[in-house]
Amino acid sequence: MDTCFHLEGMQMGNWAIMHFTQRNTPVFVHGVGDTGYLNVLKNAKTPTIRTVPATRVTFTSATLNSVVNPNVLPTSISFEYGLTTAYGNIISIPGLLTGDADSFRKVNITGLIPHRTYHYRVRATNAMGTTNGANMTFITGGASSALSNIGTHTIILDSSGIVYAFGTNAFGQLGDGTNTQRIVPIKVLKGAYNGTTYLGDNPSNPIVMVRQGQLHSLALAADGTVYSFGYNFDGQLGNGTNANSNLPIKVIKGAYAGSTF
Repeated sequence: MDTCFHLEGMQMGNWAIMHFTQRNTPVFVHGVGDTGYLNVLKNAKTPTIRTVPATRVTFTSATLNSVVNPNVLPTSISFEYGLTTAYGNIISIPGLLTGDADSFRKVNITGLIPHRTYHYRVRATNAMGTTNGANMTFITGGASSALSNIGTHTIILDSSGIVYAFGTNAFGQLGDGTNTQRIVPIKVLKGAYNGTTYLGDNPSNPIVMVRQGQLHSLALAADGTVYSFGYNFDGQLGNGTNANSNLPIKVIKGAYAGSTF
């Protein structure tokens, strides 16, 4: 039931007539300056956040970025990430953010799997509630290292770290232990690589990048070891000899400040 009131009065030399109505049902209430409406159904002090594209993405790590406004109240910030939108991993930024302005926040994550698409989002919580940012993605190592083709043979890296090759093989540049030309992809044998049968088949140390010269091939493992195979007349395999190799061998350190390779 509504109840109406009528009020008349003098305002700045003019008569003003105002009507007041008491209501027992919800109504829209105009905001300050008669612009918009007050919103009493939403917690206006929950954090305002935005997921920002990842940076410094490597084969096994990335920096996740965000913009967060805590809306005055002390706010905790974290990131969820994983191989699906179910995420499964969470990392928190230490401390609480306060104030009433946008603030750039980031965190570095490691131990990622090379050549995989990762999903992530920012998550912020204060006393008024939790806000989840939009889902974004990045690819560890990017897509550019998955294929290399120069000359008359091709070398390919799949998403699990296994290396394939096909084409001319006169100098063993396909790494299959032969010098036979291949017109369909074959798996490169492990050679000096610490795996079971094929180059990259060790899940704890997959191949993360492949490249090739005109008559030789190179592969980089997750642990940083470089493997080479094929033509070596000018020493392009980097093993201190001029002998060709039709199986992957380790490139020795040379002037590099390492132990052996």
